[in-house]
Amino acid sequence: MVRQKANVSDSINSYKSEKIVQDKEFENFEYNIEVLEPYTRKLFETYTSETYKDINYFRSDLTRHLIVLKCIEYFCGKKELTFEKLIDYIPLQNGSRSHKINCINEMCDRGILQRVENINDKRSTIIQPTAYILKLYSKLHYSYKKILYDFKPVLSLLFLFLLSFDF
Repeated sequence: MVRQKANVSDSINSYKSEKIVQDKEFENFEYNIEVLEPYTRKLFETYTSETYKDINYFRSDLTRHLIVLKCIEYFCGKKELTFEKLIDYIPLQNGSRSHKINCINEMCDRGILQRVENINDKRSTIIQPTAYILKLYSKLHYSYKKILYDFKPVLSLLFLFLLSFDF
């Protein structure tokens, strides 16, 4: 069996020329592979960092992750999310009712989510992310966003540079 030497630059160039066509929305979408390298490095870093161990706890299970995302969405939108409404939001294919309840209870015990008394309806409980998780998740989001925005000026400069040529 003869092994060929991998030419990384040829592989990258072939990826650059490909288009992602999965549905109508992405028909004319072209991606830039250079932005993936720092982004995936940051993803790897956050998944292995001790700093984000609580975020990694809920990211390791899709049901837990969906629960936290919905809690953050409602909290940041200044809307109340009751325990029952939260359970109903997560599709059945992502976990049984008992699994969802266990996930919420575990995350409340770990300090990721908190139960708050519903003033409007004493029979229900409001589920919210803790201040600690909001701060940590905001830090994580900012680090991803920074990578993407740091790359944007490079693209703008390249575009201006190319415009200066008379083709």
